[in-house]
Amino acid sequence: MFGGYLGAGFSTGDPFAHINNSAGMGGVYGSRCGEILYATTIVGGEGDNYSSRRNINFGNIQRQASAEYDGWQVYNYTEVGANIPSDLGLQPYAAFQYIHVRQDGFTETGAASLNLTSDGLDTDSFRTFLGSRLRFDLSEAIGTDRIAMEAQAAWLHEYADPTTAFNGMFVGAGGTPFYTTGLYAGRDWAMLGTGLSVNLTANIQLTGNYFALTNDHQTFHVGAGGLNLTW
Repeated sequence: MFGGYLGAGFSTGDPFAHINNSAGMGGVYGSRCGEILYATTIVGGEGDNYSSRRNINFGNIQRQASAEYDGWQVYNYTEVGANIPSDLGLQPYAAFQYIHVRQDGFTETGAASLNLTSDGLDTDSFRTFLGSRLRFDLSEAIGTDRIAMEAQAAWLHEYADPTTAFNGMFVGAGGTPFYTTGLYAGRDWAMLGTGLSVNLTANIQLTGNYFALTNDHQTFHVGAGGLNLTW
C-alpha cells in the first residue's frame, strides 16, 4: 500500500493568474520478479482541492477573480521489463498508464460581472512508455553499500486527446456560453530522470527523484521523495 500528499502550483506572468492544487493520494501495488523478467502494477486514486486567482486589467477595470473547487482522479500504471545482468544494472522496460481526472464545476467571486462560471470537466489519458534505466552502485566511490544512484530515459506517447476543452460563461453575460480550449500538450515526450536511494537499515530506505518531461510545446519538472519500509 502507499499514500502521500501532493502540492502543485502554476502561474503566468502578465496578466497574472495562479492555480494551486492540494491533494491526498493512496493505492496499492504489486510486483512479480523472475530471474530476469519482472512485472509491476499500481492502482490508485487521489482527492484534489483547487484554488485559483486571476487578474483582470483593461481600461479602467482592475479586478481579481478567485475560485475554489474540488476534484478527483483514478489511475493505473503497469510495467514489464528485464533486469539485464551487468555492472550498470541495465533495466529496459515498456509500460502503459491510464488516468481519469474529474474537476468539479465552479463560479468565481471578486470580479462582479466578469466572474467566470463553468461546468465540471472529465478527461482521460492513455499513455505508453518505452525506455531503460541504469543503476549505479556507489559503494566503491564513497566506501559504503548503502547508497545507489539511478538514471533513466524513456519515450512517452499519448493516445488520448492531448487538448482539454470546456464550456464556460461570464456571470454577467446573460447565460451566453463560450468554448475554451486548453494548451496543446503534444503527443510525444522525452522523459529524463535521475534518483538517489539511501538504505538507512535493512528495512528502511530513503529515496529522492527528479524527472523532466519535455517536447516542442512545454517542459515539466517533477521532484519526489519517499520513505520505504519493508517487513
